[in-house]
Amino acid sequence: MSEGRSGAISGGSLAAPISTTAIARPLGYFVDGKPGSAYGRLTNYTIKSTYQINPKYKLIGFYTREGEYFPTHFGGPTVPYLNTRDFTEPVEQYKGEFQATLSPSLVFDVFAGHHLYQADYNAQHDPQNVPSLADLTTGVANGPNLGQDRRARRQTQITGSLSYFPAGSFLGKHELKFGSTWMLMWTGTEEPNGVHGNYQLVFQTVGGVPGTPVQIRFFNYPISENREDLHEGGFFVQDKWQLARHLTVNVGLRFDDFATFIPVQSKPAGTFGPPWVAPGLGEEHSDDDDRCIEDVFVRFLQVVRQQFRDSRAPSQPEGWL
Repeated sequence: MSEGRSGAISGGSLAAPISTTAIARPLGYFVDGKPGSAYGRLTNYTIKSTYQINPKYKLIGFYTREGEYFPTHFGGPTVPYLNTRDFTEPVEQYKGEFQATLSPSLVFDVFAGHHLYQADYNAQHDPQNVPSLADLTTGVANGPNLGQDRRARRQTQITGSLSYFPAGSFLGKHELKFGSTWMLMWTGTEEPNGVHGNYQLVFQTVGGVPGTPVQIRFFNYPISENREDLHEGGFFVQDKWQLARHLTVNVGLRFDDFATFIPVQSKPAGTFGPPWVAPGLGEEHSDDDDRCIEDVFVRFLQVVRQQFRDSRAPSQPEGWL
């Protein structure tokens, strides 16, 4: 089953196409003895506007949003309805730009933009209070899913440039450009508490007896802060050099700096783990050597990230019943 609609609002340089698509397909699991199906909805909204202040100056604005919604998703032969998750993933991008023609040979441009991505996985509600279960023999998982990731990604970019087109000629024609770009990025994945607690009961066929309880898994949830930052920026100069009618050479020089760091963050107490605070780790810089056109060495700090990603309580590993 699919359906779609689209439209546009236009007036001058303003345009806003909107589209929606819905899809349903079987997933392989059964509900009341009948094959289950999943519904998906994709939406997109885009708008762009240009305002000519005067013949020399212009403003540009842009915004787009794409939404994804997939309820009762990630099912399969070993994943029944109760163990599926609702998945949402909005993505947004927007920017503002200013362009100026300062003279016939000098053009200035600057813009700032932002990109965001948020992927969320939500367990199903369970009025029957079925705990999270897993069977090692059959591979079947049941009960509300504990994989409720909250994945955030953010990036802000600022770019400015000045282009110069000399009227004369020196060993050919030149188009010179000077500029700078800076990007401020961060990422992180959080984990909320499970619907019925932060544990999973594990079963296995033992001695020919199916469904024998053998293990319990503890998860050190919730994880409410888990962030890493990367700041990247630099300066450049380039020349589009036309030596002859059929020969053009592009040359340039660039300087970049990368800084990675992890801010101070904390974890609240969970059922199977105490609260704690992770100190921030200082910035690591890597600058281009001025003897090279572009030679960047970046060191990423992983120690605290790995500690955050290992969400099971270190003092309470999997235990046997």
